Amino acid sequence: MKFYKNLSLKSKFLSLVIGFFIAFVIFLVLTILGEEKSSKATQEQIIAMLQQEIEAKIKLSTDSMASALGEIVKGLSEEEQIQIISKAISKMYFEDDKSSYYFVYKEGVALAYPHKTDIIGKSLWDTKDINGTYFIRDLFESAKDDSKRGKFVYYVFPKPLPDGKFVDAQKVMHSLSPTLQIFGLARVCILIR
Repeated sequence: MKFYKNLSLKSKFLSLVIGFFIAFVIFLVLTILGEEKSSKATQEQIIAMLQQEIEAKIKLSTDSMASALGEIVKGLSEEEQIQIISKAISKMYFEDDKSSYYFVYKEGVALAYPHKTDIIGKSLWDTKDINGTYFIRDLFESAKDDSKRGKFVYYVFPKPLPDGKFVDAQKVMHSLSPTLQIFGLARVCILIR
């Protein structure tokens, strides 16, 4: 403190200004870092809320679709069931851009698919997306698990565009627990076991 007392008024004032400047810079840096953290946290919360909303919408649509189609085809042969379900889902979407649709698999074999008729009759059991996810296998296995109330499977798959082209996009499917299944329905999948 003696050192400070021996300084001139001009030096004391200058040290005070420098101290305020340093404090201001520190405050500014902390504020910017805090805003970045806050912004990132807000973005993460928004993404989580949107994901929950999408999952709720998918679950509702798959539950209601499974129930309705199950009642329609109850008691019919598997071939008749597939024909009726295939016709029912061929033009059924739950988004205006036609990016959300249903398709039918039995043990990994595509039985009905509105946009990619070339895969009908083919097994996609060992098909992986660009991230290495066995999405059909994951969905089918989750649909057999009695302990779950359904599972969401995230994967990347070609999304149909209005002009008829396709682009790789993040997709999500939902499987129902076996107690709700007449056909294991997933967002974009009716899974016949």
